[in-house]
Amino acid sequence: MNKQLFACIDLGTNTFHLLIGHWTQGKLEVTYRERHFVKVASDGIKTIGKEPFQRALAAAEALGNALAKYKVAASVAFGTAALRTALNGERLKTELEKRLRIPIQIIDGQREAGLISKGVLAAGLPANERYLIMDIGGGSVEFIVVEESEIRFSESYPIGAQVLRQGFHTQEPFRKSPDDHVQEDVLFAHLTQTLENLKNEVGNRAVLVGASGTFDVIGDLYGKRVNDAVTSLPATHIISLYEQAAGMNDAQRFADPRLPDSRADMIVVALALIVHVLRMFPQDEILTCDYALKEGALLELAEQHT
Repeated sequence: MNKQLFACIDLGTNTFHLLIGHWTQGKLEVTYRERHFVKVASDGIKTIGKEPFQRALAAAEALGNALAKYKVAASVAFGTAALRTALNGERLKTELEKRLRIPIQIIDGQREAGLISKGVLAAGLPANERYLIMDIGGGSVEFIVVEESEIRFSESYPIGAQVLRQGFHTQEPFRKSPDDHVQEDVLFAHLTQTLENLKNEVGNRAVLVGASGTFDVIGDLYGKRVNDAVTSLPATHIISLYEQAAGMNDAQRFADPRLPDSRADMIVVALALIVHVLRMFPQDEILTCDYALKEGALLELAEQHT
């Protein structure tokens, strides 16, 4: 019996992804994946600039050509924060659809959170825990509380890494000296205000599960495998990496072998965001998960075609 292939294109603010695969006995088998770091909000998320617009079109052309090489049972394309908020997001959507050759669904934060949680839960997290899933995108960050495989709370906040980078990391380095906390204090004050309701919604007990973006970086650096898709790592490693990165200028970050070039510009504010959440919900260990929106979308497609 031939295994049905499914495809998801995730048009994120930082990255455009294509994932093609199938699920076998609860496990994802990847046939093909491709990603392009487009950073469509590099000139601002209110209006997508000319160069990011062209990067997005070129990436969509490549992904559309790749998708056309495979016979898939079903495919889906999702647009998230930048496409749903930018003034020229609808125009970009139209141009992207021409190149992808499939329609794009612009989804809201709740739909995005549902797909993320579906993907993360499919990764085989240890049972009998209460989880706070955190997915860092370029334009938004999704927080989802899951208990007994059910979503208890979900919210999308406009504090993605690209947004924070433009708004709060305006001078290099982030900390000019160990005693210079000017940019940091402004950023943390903004995060405290923005995430004001999160503490009440989450409560005092929840294991942090990080998905996407910077969590991929720290999982690869420090994680110990729990299973094929989940790693565990000490929270102190994240705090230490943040303290080091905050004192680096952009050239030093790009030269640091621990920090991928694709994320070196935004890594400081992204790590600061994670550190802020760890202050809100102190814990010794966190989990990172390789599965998120794309994997959840493929599982949803598979269930629809069973």
